[in-house]
Amino acid sequence: MKDEAERLARLERNLNILRASDPGIRREEYKRQVLREIERVISEYGQRDVSLRVERMNDILYCSKRRFCMNVITSKVETASMAYLRDDWERTLYILKELERQIEEGADDCEEVECHAYARSLVSEVITVFEVAIRIEQGIRSIPCDPERSVSLDPKQVSSMLAPLSHPIRVSILLKLDQGGLGFSELSRELDLRTGHLQFHLRALEEAGYVRQERRGGQYVISIKGMTAVAGLRALMTDLIEMSGHREDAAKKAEAA
Repeated sequence: MKDEAERLARLERNLNILRASDPGIRREEYKRQVLREIERVISEYGQRDVSLRVERMNDILYCSKRRFCMNVITSKVETASMAYLRDDWERTLYILKELERQIEEGADDCEEVECHAYARSLVSEVITVFEVAIRIEQGIRSIPCDPERSVSLDPKQVSSMLAPLSHPIRVSILLKLDQGGLGFSELSRELDLRTGHLQFHLRALEEAGYVRQERRGGQYVISIKGMTAVAGLRALMTDLIEMSGHREDAAKKAEAA
């Protein structure tokens, strides 16, 4: 559980920073990223980590009921995960609390005290992970939407911020990472880029603060500044394309007249 707890704790810290942040930060983009990261943590936790922990019960002293307990825990956690991903938080915790109660009440039927203690500890950890995830989601959804605001444009500052984005590969990197963090090899494969080529463009984005590399695992993830840039580029391109379309329509009408 340690990795999942650390990832969720980091998200919760970032959430607190976001609450007190300048409203100029694109909150909606960050909220979307946080929710996506929580979903990834829960999916990985339910499908991989809990399953591995349950399998370790085979290494504990023999108990004829062990296989039954393993199946029940795995099934209940999977069901709770699905309820969570449907935003049914009340049912998520109800399922897990019922599982915890079953384990507590079944203590007399257990043939090995160590096995029972392990199962009880595992379910307690699972409940903690889900409770933290739910707390973060409730917090992130309580943050108000972005207020309308505008700032004066400083040509040098605009040029400095846009320069690292003025290459199609860098925009492709941001768009890919906006969908979720990726390791270097995965990113290279997804974008079909050679190592040196990708390193060059990643370095430019990192130095500008649009992308960062996680210390644990080494994945590259988009930063709040990067998410803001992607949202801004989408809005800019939408306006420009629409304006271009209106001009073309007007020109055709003028020719027809």
